[in-house]
Amino acid sequence: MRLTVTRARSIGAAGLLTAAAVSAVLLASPWDDRGARAGSTGPDRGALLISEFHPNASNLYLIDPSDLASRTPYLDVPHATGWEIIGALAPDGTRFAYLVLPPGTYDPSTQAQLALRDHNGLRVLADRLDLGGGLVWSADGSALYARRTAADGVHQSLIEVDAEHGETRTRFEGGESLSLYAVGRPADGPLYVVVIGSNGSKLVALDGSGRPARSLSLSSGVTRDWALSADGAHLAFTEQQGLQLHVRVVSLRDDTPTLSVASAIAAAPTAGSGSAAPLWHPDGSLSVGTFGAKDSSSVLRVQAAGAAEVDVRPASGFALPVAWSADGRRLALRAFTGRGPGDVGQERAALIGPDGQLHTIEGEFIRVLGWWYGGD
Repeated sequence: MRLTVTRARSIGAAGLLTAAAVSAVLLASPWDDRGARAGSTGPDRGALLISEFHPNASNLYLIDPSDLASRTPYLDVPHATGWEIIGALAPDGTRFAYLVLPPGTYDPSTQAQLALRDHNGLRVLADRLDLGGGLVWSADGSALYARRTAADGVHQSLIEVDAEHGETRTRFEGGESLSLYAVGRPADGPLYVVVIGSNGSKLVALDGSGRPARSLSLSSGVTRDWALSADGAHLAFTEQQGLQLHVRVVSLRDDTPTLSVASAIAAAPTAGSGSAAPLWHPDGSLSVGTFGAKDSSSVLRVQAAGAAEVDVRPASGFALPVAWSADGRRLALRAFTGRGPGDVGQERAALIGPDGQLHTIEGEFIRVLGWWYGGD
């Protein structure tokens, strides 16, 4: 699960619990588009877009899900030593945006840049962003949302970036000692923002002018992994209390704090002692990873009515869902050899196919960024 930004991969398991003139100069060197055209068209059913982390650069590849050993170069992204990129595919899978701390820079909270590869090529859309704030697309693919932290390191604001023209505007400003995260903007819906402070986590809905239309308390603690359902009616998220992680679900139409889905996750015999990384399936069901109890870790899929079924139960370790293919037949995962947040072990990227088996993607420091459906 992508909880916050992970620094160097050598720090390892901590990643499970944490999370104009410039453009002219940077496009000359930091992003190498080698192989992008040759690899821009994946199989009809989609290709996995993965990132392979190295200390000073991340190499991105497309993988045919039926042949995980074959890779087509997509993009090389140089970055400051030890800092990963934060990538996000557009909802239709045809454009890729990412936050990066460019080579030679040192402050991830104020010097990150937002780049986009689309039909116009590769370009920088915005700078002076916060790498730790994450990156989110609007449901219609027209805008991107990122965080900007002031030079004082205290005040944060949420920035909306037009994906076509690169125009930016501030949509929300937080107070002192508050962390802001964009959750998403459903079609014909408000922009949802999570505000985390000493009093816990709060969800704020912003109207078109950026004014808070309403707010909802999510937890007295820290939340992460926020996932809006396709219809914008529900929000699933991971609540963290120390090393305890549990998936919760709220209705955004009537602010109901829990649903039968959440009860099913907690009550399922395979749920173990925790759950995390909620992910909505194309059919509207909710996938979560469970862990913690001996021989009970699994990836569950829970229907709105509360019935739960197991998509995969790893032979050892535990797995967290990352991205469903558009047809709902393949699920990309993060697979761990440990038992849970306090003991994650080694991490590998993996895929569940129509055969229901878990297939590991070979290589160290691999992250699945999503499903690519683009063309030339």
